[in-house]
Parts: sequence; C-alpha cells; structure tokens
Amino acid sequence: MRPLLIVEDDEMTRAFLLDNLAAEGFRVAGAGSVGEGLRAIEVRQPALVVLDLGLGGETGRRLDRPRVHATAARARSLMAAAQGDLDGALRHAEQALEHHERLPDPLERGRTLIVLGTVHRRAKRKAAAREALQEALDLLEAIGARLWADRARAELGRIGGRVRSGDLTPTETRVAELVAEGRTNSEVAAALFVSVRTVEANLTRIYAKLGVRSRTELASRHRPA
Repeated sequence: MRPLLIVEDDEMTRAFLLDNLAAEGFRVAGAGSVGEGLRAIEVRQPALVVLDLGLGGETGRRLDRPRVHATAARARSLMAAAQGDLDGALRHAEQALEHHERLPDPLERGRTLIVLGTVHRRAKRKAAAREALQEALDLLEAIGARLWADRARAELGRIGGRVRSGDLTPTETRVAELVAEGRTNSEVAAALFVSVRTVEANLTRIYAKLGVRSRTELASRHRPA
C-alpha cells in the first residue's frame, strides 16, 4: 500500500498528524519542506500528499486540489480540537466541507461531517451536532462504509436530549421535498445518489419528526415552490 505523505514544517504539528493517521491504520511518511516533499514524492510515490498550505508562499495556492485542501483542513480541525480550541476546530472543519463541495467523494465528506459533529457536540451545540452526524451516517450507510457509519452512529448516541419535532437534517429535507414532488423512492435515490434503503430510512425519521403517516400528508407539509 502506498503511503500518505505529510508535508509540514512545524515539527510538533507534523508529529501529531503522523501519529493520528498511523493510529487510523494509514501508512504515513513526513517531510519538513516543499523540497523534501518533492523528493519524497519521487522516491515513495505516495497515494496522497497533505500539504501545509502556508508552506512556500504560493505553493499551496498553486496546488488547487480539493482533496488536499479538504484533508488538510480536517487534520487541522482534529489538531485544534485535541488542543481544546473548539472554535478553531469548527472553523477548520467548515472549511473542509467547503472544499468537499468540489470533491464528489461521500466517504471523505462523511468523515469530515463526523469531525464537525463531534466538535459541535463538545461545544454543547446539540442540534448542529445531530444534523452533521445524521448526514454523515446517511452518506456512509449509503456507500456501505460500515466502520465509519458505526462511528457516526456512536457519536449520535453520545448526544443528550431529544430531537425536536420537525427538526429535519438537510438530507431529510431534500428527501421530503422530492417525495412531495411525487417521486418514488427509487427516483429519490437516483436523484440523491444514495440507496433506496437509505431513502426509506430517511422517510421513517421524517414521518416521526413531522408527525405524518403517509406521502400525501408529507406532500401537504412540503409543497413544491
């Protein structure tokens, strides 16, 4: 398996990232400068390079790769959270999600949503935490990523309190809107790039939250604009 390469000039930050990625089961290598990183790329041929975007002035901006930006931002979020800087962790996680908009990879988006939801939970923002983690769970279950789906589910279980009636997640809202338009579960699944089973699970939660019992009742609550 080809390694991940971390290019970071701060020794403590580099060590933190290497230790945490290794703990997740990744094969990793580190470099302390752009020059070292370029040489390591030639020798090791890594599967992914995570670059400190502050290195080398314009270097980070020239490497306009959403996967690199998203992964780096998520790693910074994890590091900030570990240091107790929850505001910084939220900021970096939200930046990572912005980069995911240009990265059609549900696994990576789901992992970032887990980080975001966990930080929200630690910051006592239960509604925001539940929304991020539920979206992560939907995405990860849809692609069969059981390990990460279990992690999202576990984080959801650590959130106290009750879900407010009508408090739909973004995914649930979109499912409700499409069903209200008269689409079948299969059509909704195709439109959202998820499985029919995921659509059915979303509908079960939607019905419970909105207090409706049928697609007709749901359509009355979510009429298309």
